Amino acid sequence: MANFVVLVVHSDPQILQQIKASLTPLYQHFEICCVKTVRHCKSKLAQYQLNQQAVACLICSPSLLASCEKLGVDEYEGPNKPTVRRILVGEVEDVEALINWLNSSQIHQFIYQNKVEQEILNGVKKQLCHFAISENLPIAQYLQSIEIDNILTNQLIKQNKKLQHGFFDYTRYSDEELSKVVIDSLYYIFEHNDDHHVCRRYSANHLLTQEGNTNDVLWFIASGEVMLKKLNSVGEQQQVTVMRAGSMVGGMSFITGEPAFTTGITLTPTEVIKLDKNKFAEVMKSHQALLAPFTNLLLRNFNRRLQSSISTKLQLEETMLSLDAAHQQLLETEKMAVLGQLIAGVAHELNNPVAAILRGAETLKNKVPHLLANETEVAIRKLGSATLDSAMHLTPMSTALIRQKTKQAQEHFPSQLLAKKAVKMGLDDNDNYQNYCAQNKVDSAALINELDNYYQVGNFLRSIDVCAKRIADLVKGLKHYAGQDTAQAQFVDLRLGIEETLVIFENRLKQFEVIKHYHDIPSVQCHAIELQQVWTNFVANSIDAIGSKGTLTITTRTIDYRGQAGVKICFEDNGPGISGDKINKIFDLNFTTKREGHFGLGIGLTVCQQIIARHHGEINVCSEIGEFTRFEVLLPVANANIKQQRAGQ
Repeated sequence: MANFVVLVVHSDPQILQQIKASLTPLYQHFEICCVKTVRHCKSKLAQYQLNQQAVACLICSPSLLASCEKLGVDEYEGPNKPTVRRILVGEVEDVEALINWLNSSQIHQFIYQNKVEQEILNGVKKQLCHFAISENLPIAQYLQSIEIDNILTNQLIKQNKKLQHGFFDYTRYSDEELSKVVIDSLYYIFEHNDDHHVCRRYSANHLLTQEGNTNDVLWFIASGEVMLKKLNSVGEQQQVTVMRAGSMVGGMSFITGEPAFTTGITLTPTEVIKLDKNKFAEVMKSHQALLAPFTNLLLRNFNRRLQSSISTKLQLEETMLSLDAAHQQLLETEKMAVLGQLIAGVAHELNNPVAAILRGAETLKNKVPHLLANETEVAIRKLGSATLDSAMHLTPMSTALIRQKTKQAQEHFPSQLLAKKAVKMGLDDNDNYQNYCAQNKVDSAALINELDNYYQVGNFLRSIDVCAKRIADLVKGLKHYAGQDTAQAQFVDLRLGIEETLVIFENRLKQFEVIKHYHDIPSVQCHAIELQQVWTNFVANSIDAIGSKGTLTITTRTIDYRGQAGVKICFEDNGPGISGDKINKIFDLNFTTKREGHFGLGIGLTVCQQIIARHHGEINVCSEIGEFTRFEVLLPVANANIKQQRAGQ
């Protein structure tokens, strides 16, 4: 059964017979249906809908076109249905009406009924080609089946290339089909020009990639199997997965330039296509049509990693549910209440970094294909790489400092918005950027927007790294609580921990104005991860209290604390505030002010108070209904006794 139909509706039996006979060459690939009446036409359309066949071309008389709605063709064409090509066959007395039909695309071609035998076949072929292109069908296959003339073929292929200039829709292809497209294309490219032995065959136990080593090669597996291994914590190699025909090996390290994450070894005799970076660039430059399917294939490989992250998240969610269930059970036993609170606290704290990791992975999935597909000059790629690296190493700047540097840099950039972007990316005093602009005639707006893509990728890589460390430190914190480990208090800049916390909430803070008044403060002797838990609770509570748009102001300053050097950290939001009868209870266990539908165990601020007390500090809160809520943390700079106090718990 053919997927596509040429439907002929005409009341003249002689014309109907002429059309049917003329279209005989198309029977192999298209169903040709000829009917005399509207009733038969509707019956056929219902049958095609049931069989999931599409009408590609409609041939009818002017009288039937005038009452097209009675045919049911427009009804058949839904928002996701293909656009039917229409040919009118007959005599037209009203030439102006015919011109209007053609101009408004009600019809695509007109053929006089006395020229049916001479013109109908070529006319239908032409319309079928336009249909194939408009629906992104495999054009080469249809052109071959239609056997259209060379002039029109070249014209349509040229049009098809314009359509493919954007990101071609390869969602119809399965992973196996898309891999076959790329690998078959590469074999075709190197079939008679393989001086560098790109196409290779290896025996079993051949090493492709080595964990920890630089990898400059992208491997396409045409046949055979490759095992990926990774060293575990005790130095033994463990099997990660087995890659089979159609897979890529070394993709991430090849693209990022980082050391290989795993070791790849052939399990069986394996045929591969080996592309180093020079050969890869040469292929993509000389065969641009391959860029779209390759990018899709690479994106799908990255997506597998995303799916693995999602699986990990689901496992974590199951663990969180188990922890919550354990919490409820343990709270029923008075002597286990503290441990129950701890378990619930860990589940509560895992939620934000896990969500941030998934958001970062989603952003990378969208941004990486753009960076791969963008053919920019080497100098810009180097600037982009430096911008990406800069974004991965956070340098906190207050809102006032950003505003000041933006004002200073504005004369060098087309607009204030671009100047602000450049300041955040560190381009306002970047010698490489300034030298490049001085030596080249550049569009500053386009260049900064392009570098912003690299900046965002680096920013989210940093976010993922911060969150992963956050989860690891939570596990380490569990050992501390259980007395299995001793923690050394260290002198740290608290502003760095606050910035890392803001990174975790980056997505949820998009609708907020975050104002940072970072005054110079000395490093504080503390357990930074515990204090980060305090900042996390403050930010999360502000977001939940405000709900949508709002302002969060963070201030750091030095103070005299109990006769010695100290610091004060303030988090203030312009939310609805907390009433006087509740503000004295917010540090009580199981008390929560969160709105209905928001997750709140009533333990967050209790834990915060315990952490600050353990650091010999104070935590205060003040609020006015409809105005603001402000949390203040006061801490001494020197805190040598924290370790002993923790060890004694």
